[in-house]
Amino acid sequence: MMKTNILILIAGLFFLPQSVNSQCVWTSDSYDNFEYSTAIPGLVSGTTYHPNPLSYAAHTGLKGFYMNFVNGLAGNTVVFSREYPVCVNAQYRFSTWVKEINGGSSTITLRVRDANNLILAIITNTYVNSAGWIQWNTPSLNPSTSTIYFEIVYNGGVGNNDFGMDDLKLEICSPPIVNQMLDFCVNENPVNLYDSLITTLGNTGVWIGPSTLMNGYLGTFDPSSDSAGTYSYTIADTVPNCPDSIEILDITIGLGPNVVLGNDTGLCTGDSLVLDANNVGATYLWQDNSTNETFTVLQPGTYWVQITDSCLVYSDTIVIQYSTYPLLDIGPDTVLCQGEVFTINATTSNASYLWNTNDTTPLISVNTTNSYWAQVTVNKCSIRDTIQVNFDPVPTVNLGADSTLCQGQSIILQATNSNATYLWSNGSTNPILFVNSSGTYWVEASINNCKASDTVVIYFILNPVPSLGNDTSLCDGETLLLSGYFPNSTYLWNDNSTDSVFLVNQTGTYWVEVTNSCTTVSETINVSYNAFPIVDLGDDVEFCDEASVTLDAITNGAAYLWQDNSTKSWFEVTTEGLYYVKVSVNGCSTMDSIFATVLPLPIVELGSDTVICAITPFQLNSFNPGASYTWQDLSTEPTFLVRNQGFYWVEVIRNGCSNSDSVYVNEISCEVILKMPNIFTPNSDGVNDILIPILISGVESIHTTIFNRWGDIVFVSEDEQILWNGTHSNGNELPIGVYYYSIEIIDENAERVMFNGNITLNR
Repeated sequence: MMKTNILILIAGLFFLPQSVNSQCVWTSDSYDNFEYSTAIPGLVSGTTYHPNPLSYAAHTGLKGFYMNFVNGLAGNTVVFSREYPVCVNAQYRFSTWVKEINGGSSTITLRVRDANNLILAIITNTYVNSAGWIQWNTPSLNPSTSTIYFEIVYNGGVGNNDFGMDDLKLEICSPPIVNQMLDFCVNENPVNLYDSLITTLGNTGVWIGPSTLMNGYLGTFDPSSDSAGTYSYTIADTVPNCPDSIEILDITIGLGPNVVLGNDTGLCTGDSLVLDANNVGATYLWQDNSTNETFTVLQPGTYWVQITDSCLVYSDTIVIQYSTYPLLDIGPDTVLCQGEVFTINATTSNASYLWNTNDTTPLISVNTTNSYWAQVTVNKCSIRDTIQVNFDPVPTVNLGADSTLCQGQSIILQATNSNATYLWSNGSTNPILFVNSSGTYWVEASINNCKASDTVVIYFILNPVPSLGNDTSLCDGETLLLSGYFPNSTYLWNDNSTDSVFLVNQTGTYWVEVTNSCTTVSETINVSYNAFPIVDLGDDVEFCDEASVTLDAITNGAAYLWQDNSTKSWFEVTTEGLYYVKVSVNGCSTMDSIFATVLPLPIVELGSDTVICAITPFQLNSFNPGASYTWQDLSTEPTFLVRNQGFYWVEVIRNGCSNSDSVYVNEISCEVILKMPNIFTPNSDGVNDILIPILISGVESIHTTIFNRWGDIVFVSEDEQILWNGTHSNGNELPIGVYYYSIEIIDENAERVMFNGNITLNR
């Protein structure tokens, strides 16, 4: 990569302090882009410039030319000086673009001076070719002479040091438009307008205005020669290279303020009134010390304004009163049906009324679709409310007259209406209803809640439906009454009889023809007769408890139904009661019954296996009145005395029913033995902590009581092992000492045995 070193030396930057008018507008009055290499107007020196500028690119310009200087001059030479005429104390500023053309460098001073050689702006820089075009600007300048000079001084350079400049521009700061107003009153003395304007425009202003009122800027204006009003005149400055001053003069001739607030008036709650005291150029003072041109009234009171202009002071007063708006609600929008009448009520106390129907009453009655409004006025305060009343068409419904038809026929009922909805008696919502059965039918048709309905009765004459039933079988001696009845009909049976019924008492084929106003229908039945089956369960029976009896009703081809709904041909009886069976063959049934009595078994209860004491007899008892007995040793008494250990049984027979029982008797020694320790140590060391017997036997139950030496009970136990841990029954630990026990034992023969002694408690 090649590096290029660029050196720019700022030799000096100096501007004289100037006053600045921040309200002016900068415009370019003079601009040079040096499009032609010819003599430049205003160029007073520095005529040495490069003769061939065509080979270089300008900063801007239509043809690409710019001013080219130096061309081998010595240093500290003024190479360019241009004169500009200006206005004293006006604001100006310069800007231009400069660059080094060839490969060397040039040190250049750009400066602005006035005719007295006072430097207004100056800057010195060294420019190199690689830097390109560099812009130079001055701040705002306020010259004190009518001529200023823009100059370029070549201070010296290195190498090919041609120097170029382009787009030299002088800008002027023009003051803003001045709008000056002069007010006069009618009949005021004439005035010389020049006196009011000379300080603004100097002697260079040119008047633009009616020549009848003024003659140039020295014109004299006489307010008495014209009527009140406002007149405008324009003054313009046309000096070259000076700010273009423009002043607009508005002259007003006034008669003095004039305002009328109007007559005292009344307003309604919530209303407002804007009081306008408009007078051009005037000042205002209202009753609340506000100073606006207008005042908005929002509440009752007395209001006044004082108006002051250069001619006169004027005031006016108005009294404002407020009234409350009446309340009005004539109801919501309403939809009714044609033929109805709707009353709209706007009644309000002490009010007057106006309807859009031109009625002036508090109520109106309407029967046509429209938007209706009522205006109610109380104390000049009016309020209006509107309601939309629509009258919808009522559907037309006619189902016709009641009708009678034959079964199989049908009828269509119609309720069709445009844009209607429907509800029939069966829930249908169609405009038509297909009817093929008798009944009362109604329909309700609706159009926007306007409804109409109609009802019709349709009766269908049914075809006769004789029902003689299926072919059937009867049992000998039975009869069957056949019926062909159907309302409003006639009958013809197979034997030419014409009653509605026919009695059958023998096998045969039977038919009937039933005729009504619509048709004839016939029905046939075949009837046959069967014999009853023979059933015999026998005589009532008796049997022993826990035995059974089988009842037999077997018949060929039969069906059976017992009292418990079982269907077998036999029934096993195990309990006492009445038993019966129905036997059916070919639909003919015969029943029979029997009563079964259960004889109880004798009661035999020798008891559970037991233990007896040695040498103590034990009696077994199996007594039942009227019974016989057989024991294991073939003895026949109701009781048996057991003297030895062994197995014993007995069989008892009563009324032919037998029962038995057995028992095993074990023989033991019944002596009571109890051996107690004389000391125990409940110290929780796991050794001898609990008082228990050393040896105990022959005990059925035991009750232990332990006393202290004063005879107080400290422990009671029903446990065979006693299990005393040396604490009081209340849970407190007992002290070391001798304690006494009393032990009551019931032995296996229910005998009572007592043991007393003492025990030492040690820890």
